[in-house]
Parts: sequence; structure tokens; C-alpha cells
Amino acid sequence: MAGSREASCGHPFACSRRLFVQLEIDNARWAGVPFVIQAGKCLDTTTQTVRVRLKPPAHPLFDPGSPARNEFCFQLSPEVVLALIARAKIPGEPMIGEDVDLVELRPPTNAMLPYERLLGDALEGDHTLFGSFAGIEASWRIVETVLKIDHAPHEYDCGSTGPAEARRP
Repeated sequence: MAGSREASCGHPFACSRRLFVQLEIDNARWAGVPFVIQAGKCLDTTTQTVRVRLKPPAHPLFDPGSPARNEFCFQLSPEVVLALIARAKIPGEPMIGEDVDLVELRPPTNAMLPYERLLGDALEGDHTLFGSFAGIEASWRIVETVLKIDHAPHEYDCGSTGPAEARRP
């Protein structure tokens, strides 16, 4: 877990905080699949991104010593971005691969702000964006486990990308 100490920033709500957690779902379908959650305050960017990294192939086609970086990326805000990053063969006879990005970008529109939509849905009785009691209870079981972890936070400057210890390749 990473973040700065409250004493170093004066006010608990103004403090830099970054969390890095790897979770696993205990069932046959998702066994061995890590779910990584990164969240933070006072970082250099504000985004909501879901990244799905595929397992490397058992028998790589290109550059056996170079790991394949096949993944899907869904950025939900501030812009909508859908991306496929895959290892593809470069033109020519040798079997050499390179990472290729296929990206679709939708700039933000003048649509309602998230809280405007949430409040509007609440007034109309639409519960789609609201969590169920069971879902909230399951979320708290995860959060309570994380809160019990006794690690000293790694400090970082407000407006930075966060501490080096929280970065992943």
C-alpha cells in the first residue's frame, strides 16, 4: 500500500493516498487470474481505466525472449478510450514482433456530469447505478481486509504519478 502520512500534509482529506491491491476470485472460472486495483488521491491525472492483460502464449510466435504484451484497455473517463495492444509480426521475412496499438478515442461531450446523472436517476426511481446491499457488503469485506494490512505508506508528492513502489510494468 502506498500513500503519504497525514502528519506531512496537515489535513487528512488533502493528503496524497495511493492504493495498489491484487485480488483473486475463488472459483473455477477465475482461478489464477489476478485482479489489480490501483486508486489514488492528488495524482497527476484523474482517470477510470480497466485494463485486461492476457496470459502470454505458451509458444510465442515472435521473439521468444520478449514477453507478449497483449491486453485490452477500457478508459471510462475523462475520455472514452477503447484500446487493443497486441504483439504483431513486423513486415518482412524474419519472425520478429512489435507491440501494436489499435485505439478508438471518443472525446468528452457536454453530457451530464456523473452526479447530475446519479441524482436524476434517483429522482426518477432508476436504481441501475446504485449498488445492491449484497454488493456493498462484499465490497466492505474486501476493504476491511485491506484496512487491516499493517504496512507503512510510501510517501509521494502531490501532483506526481505516485510512489515508485506502486508502479507495475
